[in-house]
Amino acid sequence: MGIFGRNDQEEKVDRGSIDQYISTRFDEKTRSSVSKARSMISRAEEIREQFIVACEEFGALNKDPDTDYSVVTSINYLKGSKSSYTKALVGVAGSNISDLRSKTEYEKCAVSLSNLEWIIKEVLTTNASFKHVLKGYSNHLGSFKRSFSDLEDLSSKIKGELEKKSREFDEYKSIAAVIEKLNSLESERKVLKERSSMLEEGLDDPVVIDKETLEEIEERKQRLRGLDNEIERLRFDIESNIKHIERAARKYDYLPGKKLPLIKIVVDPMSAVLDQSFDYRLFAEEIRSLERELREGRITVKNSDSLYAPIKRILNGEIKAVIDELSEKSKERGVLSRGLDELEIEVSKVSKVIRDMKEREDDINRMKTRISEIFNEEEEAKREIEELSLRYYGRRIKIID
Repeated sequence: MGIFGRNDQEEKVDRGSIDQYISTRFDEKTRSSVSKARSMISRAEEIREQFIVACEEFGALNKDPDTDYSVVTSINYLKGSKSSYTKALVGVAGSNISDLRSKTEYEKCAVSLSNLEWIIKEVLTTNASFKHVLKGYSNHLGSFKRSFSDLEDLSSKIKGELEKKSREFDEYKSIAAVIEKLNSLESERKVLKERSSMLEEGLDDPVVIDKETLEEIEERKQRLRGLDNEIERLRFDIESNIKHIERAARKYDYLPGKKLPLIKIVVDPMSAVLDQSFDYRLFAEEIRSLERELREGRITVKNSDSLYAPIKRILNGEIKAVIDELSEKSKERGVLSRGLDELEIEVSKVSKVIRDMKEREDDINRMKTRISEIFNEEEEAKREIEELSLRYYGRRIKIID
């Protein structure tokens, strides 16, 4: 033992036992006052039982109230109030405050004192509500008045004894708060460690987007761009030739005996020729008839000579070949596009997995950073507890995990 009552030899205290260790040191430091307070509390418990018995005896008292007061208040009313009054007192006096968090003997005494003070307060409140009973039976209150007075006196003495160690209790509360912080940090660290371990599962399995798949996607996109250019060229070839005969077709449709209205095809050739019900043979027959009407002069339009070239291409099958090629190119594009969509969906799924794994890695890194911070905070809390132990209890300790 060193000077000033300090123990210079360092004690190793297990982290899980530090709470109990400090509580024991505090109990040792307050043992004298707590012993006196506990003795008075035991005496107060005895008197409380006496008070309850006195209340029950008063309740069972089969006597009329004092004559002077019963002139003002009816006897039956006073008797009924007396019964209610004593039941209320017995209920109050028999109550106890729950004591679940007290770790030290001092705190247990403080809880007992709080319970006693609450009983005294509630008895006084009950007395204020039943003044007429106290006045009506003033000559029969001696026994429980004495026990109640004794309770008040003991409550004051217990409080005074505990207040002698209020500074020590404040010291204990300050170190207990640091211990609670240490325990809270430990719980947070364990939760984060468990969560980070769960998130780390599967991260060792690399997930990458296949290079060949990306190359195939790019190749298909290039083929699509080429097909789109081809399709656009074929559409232009069809539209430019068929639309060129629009003015003649309008006049042709007014002639009698026509099997097919040309103008519907001519103004929107793409919708017409790509329709599955389109009959190119019948269309060609009407175009041949239109050519005959132009040559024989029954249909006249400006620059009619310019119509014969597109009409020739329609009749000799060139436009039919372009339409067939357009149909094939469109089908090819559909197949290629669907395959590209499937590949891009596959890549999208893999990309999402990669993003999710990146987010998990970020979460893990944040957790590990916080775990590191917590470790430093725990070490700081342990040092503070060690310093306070030496300052308050003269015990040099080292907290070990």
